[in-house]
Amino acid sequence: MSINDDMPCFAGVPIEVRVSRGRLRCVPPCSDNELEFSQIEGRLMSVSKTKWHGFPYWCVELKDDINTYHLLFFLKSGKFVYLLRCLVGRTVNNLSIEIGPLSDGTVQMIVEGDYKWLEPADIYIPPVKRHWKKEGVNPKDWQDYTDRLNAVQKMVEGIATHTHT
Repeated sequence: MSINDDMPCFAGVPIEVRVSRGRLRCVPPCSDNELEFSQIEGRLMSVSKTKWHGFPYWCVELKDDINTYHLLFFLKSGKFVYLLRCLVGRTVNNLSIEIGPLSDGTVQMIVEGDYKWLEPADIYIPPVKRHWKKEGVNPKDWQDYTDRLNAVQKMVEGIATHTHT
């Protein structure tokens, strides 16, 4: 189900759409009900970092003939990294994203640019560093995303120079 087909016109008010659990989720302006969609498309306007409800997100701004959509990805989102790998080194005007859960519990995302399927580039992105420290009997671990987020930020800056505004 495409958000572009089912969303009424909200002139001048961007619609925030979160990528969460294999769905595109949004609460339209002037509504209290959360809606779920599996596809979104529009002209790629920008890619940037933003805050939504006090939390940091990556924002992909898409615009169709009726509405402006802010597609929000959590900072540590693997799906955002997949999207960046599809966009890096390319100039894309129209972007289409279809996302949905598969029967095995994983989530599939299909990215099309200018009506052609985009295959992700083979780019090295630093892995998440795992640190273990023992406190008493139970070992605790924590994950360091610093290098990974810095690499993603550089990719976003590179893509931002190729988007059409």
